[in-house]
Amino acid sequence: RAQMNPHFLSNCLNSIQGFISKGEKMKAMRYLSEFNDLLRDTMELSQEPLVALDEDIKLLTSYLNLEKMRFNDKFSYGVHVDPSVNVYDSEVPPLLIQPFVENAIIHAFPAEVKQPRIDITFKQQSGQLTARIIDNGIGITKGVANKGEGYFQQRRSFGMDIPRKRLHLMGSKRETIRIQELKDEDGQVNGTEVVVHYGTAN
Repeated sequence: RAQMNPHFLSNCLNSIQGFISKGEKMKAMRYLSEFNDLLRDTMELSQEPLVALDEDIKLLTSYLNLEKMRFNDKFSYGVHVDPSVNVYDSEVPPLLIQPFVENAIIHAFPAEVKQPRIDITFKQQSGQLTARIIDNGIGITKGVANKGEGYFQQRRSFGMDIPRKRLHLMGSKRETIRIQELKDEDGQVNGTEVVVHYGTAN
């Protein structure tokens, strides 16, 4: 139920303090309001094993907006839902894909990445509700080269193991999560893709 890790909470509070110290009162108040809403909604939804996809998307969007403010709009994002997916009837574990989004924000976008972006798409595939998280960052290979093996292990353990265990506890028997680098026609890495299979979609 502890969906929001202490590191993120600490960063949020530090951001509020930073806005205040710079005299950016309105920005601090807006950030604090968003943070309060996110904290309240997270506590409420995390009590439930499943929530409507619509509610989960609202929570994820609130989180993304906070991170954009914290990082001075260094990245853009898009959340897309295939028309065939009923966001009110489809139920998902709350905040299941948030760790993948956080991984991209923290690890995928060093200064060399121009116009960083994250796109999250929900759609049905063979009767299964699927979420796809794509970033245009440096990819896993370069991250390992720059920061060592711990880079990939951090992304993998935090971003994959806990969500996978949650899905398996819900009875999923198939491989639920896949992560891969994206490459252009010349074989150059231009991002990372994470695909999460929730289960049956409505």
